[in-house]
Amino acid sequence: MTKAKHSKKSESRPSSIKAKPDVPIRPPWVVPIKDGRAQQRPWLDMTQHLSRQNGDAKAFLSTEILGLMTFLRPSSTEQDAVDYIIDDLSVKLQNIVPNPPELIGSRHAELATSVSTIDLMLLVDDDGFHNAPKNKPPSISPQMKFNYHKIITEAGDVLKKDLGYRDCQVIFNKSSSLVLFHRATGLPIRLFCRSYAPKLEEFIRASLPELPSLMPLYMVMRVLLESKTLFGWEAQSLSSNGLLLLIMSFLKQQPGDFASKGLGEQLLALLYTYGKHIDLTTTGISASPAEFFTRASVRNHIRSYITKNGAKDPQFPAYLRGQRALIAYKIHSMSKGNVGLANHLAIQDPTNYLVDVGQRSFRTPELQLAFSGWYDALKLSLERWDEGHRDNDSILGQVLQADFGELMRRKRMVTM
Repeated sequence: MTKAKHSKKSESRPSSIKAKPDVPIRPPWVVPIKDGRAQQRPWLDMTQHLSRQNGDAKAFLSTEILGLMTFLRPSSTEQDAVDYIIDDLSVKLQNIVPNPPELIGSRHAELATSVSTIDLMLLVDDDGFHNAPKNKPPSISPQMKFNYHKIITEAGDVLKKDLGYRDCQVIFNKSSSLVLFHRATGLPIRLFCRSYAPKLEEFIRASLPELPSLMPLYMVMRVLLESKTLFGWEAQSLSSNGLLLLIMSFLKQQPGDFASKGLGEQLLALLYTYGKHIDLTTTGISASPAEFFTRASVRNHIRSYITKNGAKDPQFPAYLRGQRALIAYKIHSMSKGNVGLANHLAIQDPTNYLVDVGQRSFRTPELQLAFSGWYDALKLSLERWDEGHRDNDSILGQVLQADFGELMRRKRMVTM
């Protein structure tokens, strides 16, 4: 095998381009609490009107989960600050960008907290994208990469001189992006170019009204994962979209009366399913259709279609072709001795069945162990509460041990 030649052009990048931002553009909501630090339970301020002495444990846990969601979500004042920043950037970049910045990501889906990044997409028309095959992940041509980088660099040149923003940096990756912080509020911002709107995020946003439990369960699960440094691609674990699809698949597979159960009971069932019921290293997750799939289930589905259609090579449904590809990738990785890829948590993208949303989630055994441990600890806390052991004023706090300090500081900063 010959080594690739290094071009001089690739070795001399402009000084404005950095591999990583000096300041994290996606700060965690919470961090693991350090030894000796007092346990923080700020969500209890949202449940002060309720007596800890009355009601069953699952009902009180449900109230705590709602309290946590209320605490985490941005206030109306914070949302006003976000709207102001978007309007301000739209005006200042109007002579550079082809279209006004468009809010996407967690803040667009209303799944954000006070520390969440303001993700702004600059839509750039690309004729090649419209002509690309619909059943394959869209790629970015070299010409479009150049166009994206030119727009982002020019935007960076403008905003670096603007006193309203700080730490403005152009990040060179597969596609350039501009990261910066709003000086007055400290809110992180990311600007990037695309030739298409992200379909997966729209799918998730459309699913939220249909699944009222999705948002509160996502909030509590994300904080639990972050308290163990088990969240995000940087941690080689679940992304926000991956976690949302994981919860969505679970909720959609439940019987009709499951939605009437409290959030506490739903959380317990969710942790049991992914902690004890299925093997996440060999099982794929699909949210549409909502199901779990394995090598055996995919093989059985294929055989069933062949039998039903009386042909050796029938036209399989797109989702089944995607599941076959995702499982084949895991099998191939194992044959090559790459255990990390073989055991990664496969999560099928419902808007493009050939895309694996969990492909960077390599810590699957740790995830499963964490889910199982939280289930056991939460179950024990619920039992002790119902038995009258209520010296501790929180059930959720028995399993969620996290440092909320930075989030609380950011909330104060934005509302000042």
